[in-house]
Amino acid sequence: MGSAVVQTSTLGVLALSAALGCSLLAPSDDELLGGPGGAAAAGGVSAGGSGGNGAAGGTGGATGGTGGATGGTGGATGGMGGVDGGADASAGAGGSGGASCTPGATAAVKKPVGLYVILDRTSSMFQAGRYAFSSQGIADFMQLPAAAGTQLATQTTPPLSGQQSCAGAGYSSPAVAMGALPGHASAISAALASAAQAINAQMEGVLNGGTQYAKAHAAASSEQASLVLITDWNAQSTEPCDKTPQVLGGIAAAAMSTDPYVLTWVIAMDPNSRNALLSVGTSGQTGTPIIATGSAAVRDRLTLASARCRLERPADTTGGQYQLARTAPNGKAFTQLAGLSACTNNSEEHWYLAPDALVLCPAACVESGPTDAYQITTTCN
Repeated sequence: MGSAVVQTSTLGVLALSAALGCSLLAPSDDELLGGPGGAAAAGGVSAGGSGGNGAAGGTGGATGGTGGATGGTGGATGGMGGVDGGADASAGAGGSGGASCTPGATAAVKKPVGLYVILDRTSSMFQAGRYAFSSQGIADFMQLPAAAGTQLATQTTPPLSGQQSCAGAGYSSPAVAMGALPGHASAISAALASAAQAINAQMEGVLNGGTQYAKAHAAASSEQASLVLITDWNAQSTEPCDKTPQVLGGIAAAAMSTDPYVLTWVIAMDPNSRNALLSVGTSGQTGTPIIATGSAAVRDRLTLASARCRLERPADTTGGQYQLARTAPNGKAFTQLAGLSACTNNSEEHWYLAPDALVLCPAACVESGPTDAYQITTTCN
């Protein structure tokens, strides 16, 4: 009963003190009651009065306040006293809400790449074994050790659904959706093997729908994505869509204009198709389309297109600054640019920072190989 009287009297004194805007207690009394003079080193020493208030800790209330029932939460630099007296402020360093940055060098972790491959199945592709060796080249690529983990989706032109439009309908959804290799290989091979000869491919629709799907996949997965066309299409084909180089190249360029960018690769079957799609390769930043005459050329081009150019930001580096260097096959320091818009056709050794990744500029990505290795060095402010 006596202790209850003391507690009630103490609260009355505190209430009077608050009303007058001043303290009626000596500093040593404040400390005993967990008041404003509480020691910072312990997060406020309290016997259950009004909580602790350290110099770098939190502020207690009349019944323990924000300190909580068992002592308090670590802050950026100190703790907050509670009813039970609070935890040691040194334990609060780097606690909830406190940002951290760990300096040092780490091997870069590459994000997966998503390839959307559209294979021409018009009647001319079944001449000279073009469709057969293209399908075989895809199959050979899918079994490469370097392709493991690559995401792959496929469609044909015209699409297996038979429906297509110049705006991209029929190509903005794949026949076989993205899946990781090598486990996804059987579904891809089965779909390509079942495709029969058809007519009337529409290249404007292929590019519109293909880049739309690749861009959507990249944005949803935070992965890099590329569109790969394997075709013998040329501008002599009969179709209702626009076939001019300016329009076709413009679609590929638009896919490059915002992050995450989409590279457009062209594997042509003859000089006529290469020349007709030259603007697509150059605007898509992958250069002059290659002419494939066998499965090895298709496999090798898919391997080049599968280079992974988005590198995960290291953990615990919030607020840090990064430096990027290639460590294999040869050492080379890369230069950071302000963003994708600062990248040029000559940015083979440049990168920029995205919210979730360090990203090689398109020119650097095209020059990169699937086995290239990188190192990220972090310095903290």
